[in-house]
Amino acid sequence: MNSNDVVNSITDMGTVMEIGPFISVDDMIQCKNNIPEKKGNVSVKLAHRRLLNVKTRVLTHVFDVSIKLDKGKNAFAGKISHDPNVGLLSGLLNAVDKLEPNSRNIITNHNVLQEYFDKCPKSKLWYSIHGLHIEFDGITVNPVPPPLPSQYFVVEHSMTEKLATILCQMTSSCATIFSNHGGCALTSVLSENGQSVSVGRTMNRPDILFADPVKKEIIIVEGKVESDIRKGVVQLGSAHLSEFVDMVQSEYPEYTIRRGLCVTIDCIKNISKYDDLQFPVLFALDASGAYLDRR
Repeated sequence: MNSNDVVNSITDMGTVMEIGPFISVDDMIQCKNNIPEKKGNVSVKLAHRRLLNVKTRVLTHVFDVSIKLDKGKNAFAGKISHDPNVGLLSGLLNAVDKLEPNSRNIITNHNVLQEYFDKCPKSKLWYSIHGLHIEFDGITVNPVPPPLPSQYFVVEHSMTEKLATILCQMTSSCATIFSNHGGCALTSVLSENGQSVSVGRTMNRPDILFADPVKKEIIIVEGKVESDIRKGVVQLGSAHLSEFVDMVQSEYPEYTIRRGLCVTIDCIKNISKYDDLQFPVLFALDASGAYLDRR
């Protein structure tokens, strides 16, 4: 593939998936509140109010967040301990601050007890919402939250393979029958008859497995950052994956197997320099959000 073909095949993720910043708090609220609630979960709900002081004629924006912040059992009950919701809350409040600076933010249905706030532990929540106007319904936050440390978070500037492998899976027209994204929980292989087949914990495995029932083809994908591309080629080889491939072939006896790489790369326009690899680059993503799908 020459350089012109590469450029013409590049997809801008932001354009195709309509990814862009929220234009208003109400836009963000509508998006979040329209996400269907999963059975057994307590959804986070948002609301936006505008209060006018009749004397000063000053309009105050009030942002209400109904969100559970404790795990609700054992030693975590009544304490800020629900990590996913803590992260979501800090993201929401910082987004609100960008859209409506100096808003009044009220957290309701949080399940956190006054005695927890009285101890004022050094929760990462304080660091992530530092300087924002936050109120917890039914709670007096006293003393004031601890001061911001000189460093707590580290900004990650480098690309990771997981960025590409997850996008590769999300955009696939074929069924994903196995995934092993870096740092994520392991899954089982989904057999042709719909059964889950366990993968031994010591067995070498790729990152994603796709099944195409029309072509009768299994696609084995190994994800790598650009500096490890040639290592990925080795890991796709028969010597490394023989046990895994034998297991998959036994579940899909009539399918052929194809192997390829999924990579994060500095500049996707330079992807042609890897055309001589034993296994081709099937999917690539660069830091600008542009991706190339050759599947």
